[in-house]
Amino acid sequence: MELYVYSAELAPMTVDALTSGHPDLDWTVAVVRSIAEPAPVASLDGCFVLGWEKDGGMAERIGAAVAARDGRLLRQWASEGKVAVVELDVESPFEPDPEAIAELRESGAPGPLVERVRAARHRYLLRLGARWTDLSEEFHMVLWALIAAITEGICEDPQSGDLFDGADDA
Repeated sequence: MELYVYSAELAPMTVDALTSGHPDLDWTVAVVRSIAEPAPVASLDGCFVLGWEKDGGMAERIGAAVAARDGRLLRQWASEGKVAVVELDVESPFEPDPEAIAELRESGAPGPLVERVRAARHRYLLRLGARWTDLSEEFHMVLWALIAAITEGICEDPQSGDLFDGADDA
């Protein structure tokens, strides 16, 4: 399952912008190279975003495992549905496909949103792996909304064709 956020910001969102505390968010967010090798990353392109509930009984243990780069524990907890895992790629610079823009227009998507997609400089692609848990699916949607809010971006669900202003849902 894949979701997109289109952003017109001058520079792509930073790791710090994504992981810094968001007071209204009930999740802790960490960005790593991979779940097997959970080393920190400098950029969001080609990374994995981990999420866990701030107030969950495992919050401290998960945070400690991320800090210790304990891929074995994180993989185990991800498979048990205690840690959510979402793949994140950033297309930057993003150049929209004219045919995709035409399809959005033909689908009846609001014109101002289509224009913002056409003017986007970056596209964030959020993916769930082949074996996802309910927690990862929930976090996938939370992360989608969070990235849209931070970047004032436009959200697209390519499976349904839905397009909406992520800033409106923030």
